[in-house]
Parts: sequence; structure tokens; C-alpha cells
Amino acid sequence: MKIKIYVYFEGVLAGFDGRVKELGIAPINKDYSTAEEHKEDVRRFWEQIHEEKHFYDGLTPLPGSLEMVRTLYGEYKNIVVVSDSIDDNGLNDTRVWIQKYLNEKVDLKNGGLYLSSGHENRKYILIDSREEGINYWCDNGGRGIVYRSPQDTLDRINGIVEALHLEDQKMFADKWEQ
Repeated sequence: MKIKIYVYFEGVLAGFDGRVKELGIAPINKDYSTAEEHKEDVRRFWEQIHEEKHFYDGLTPLPGSLEMVRTLYGEYKNIVVVSDSIDDNGLNDTRVWIQKYLNEKVDLKNGGLYLSSGHENRKYILIDSREEGINYWCDNGGRGIVYRSPQDTLDRINGIVEALHLEDQKMFADKWEQ
């Protein structure tokens, strides 16, 4: 069974909020992104991120995250790191980070562009720290895990893969009976 696992860079592999704090960038309230009256605060926040040279390759790996990806890679091979970085510099920084911390061959995709279309396959699993991202993914046919810890994620992926095996067996049996 060909499983593809998408792992969010920010919040699952690397500590975005920690880097923001380290650089003294004023954080924004998570609810700001949808509120019209805070559009200027959001714009200013992202402007500061993009002005910081090598922001993304300066992120610190979250505890246990690298071992988790290595375990997933060893089991499934088909791992895609997803980043919300919206410009080429940010994606290049993320590539540098991956090369620095992970020996495994993983793909890298821009989250906003890629995740809007990749979720319809039930054998695609997204790991994200944001529940709204997981809800969108699952509402459109994918499988998702809200990241809490590396071990919880590994356990939940094993449960999803087991369920997929059972579904495949049932589909095969149903076709055989027809």
C-alpha cells in the first residue's frame, strides 16, 4: 500500500514561534488572520519575517521531530515536508534546514499552494499542528493528525494505516463477490 505523509515544517518539525520570539518580532494573535481590523498587524508581522535573512533555516527542530520523520521515512519512504513560506527565499531556507537536519530524501512543497489540491487521496496523511488545516484536509478526503507529540503521531499513523488495510481488504472482498 502506497502511503504518502505530509509533515508541516512550521509547528511540527521546527519551532516557528520560538524563532519569532528569539528575534523580538511582535507575535500576532492567531485570530488576527481573519479579522479585517487586524490586516495591517498581520502584514507588518509577515513583513518582519521576510526582512529577516534566513529566518526559516534558523528555526530550531522541535524535540523528537527529527526522529519521528526518520521513523516515518524508514517505514513509508514517501514523505513531503510542507512549508507556509510564500517566497522562494523562505523555501530555499527550508531546503537548507532539511539538508542540515535530515539525511532522508524528503520532498518539499509550498503548503498554501500544494495542500489546496492534494488531499483527495485517502492514502495521503497530513500532520499539522493547526486543527483548521487538518479539518480542511479531512473534509476533502484526506486523513489527518493534529500534531501533539512525536509518539502520539506515530501511534495514530499506525492506526490510520491499519484502518486503510482493512478498508482495502473489504473493497477487494466486495469486488470479488460481485
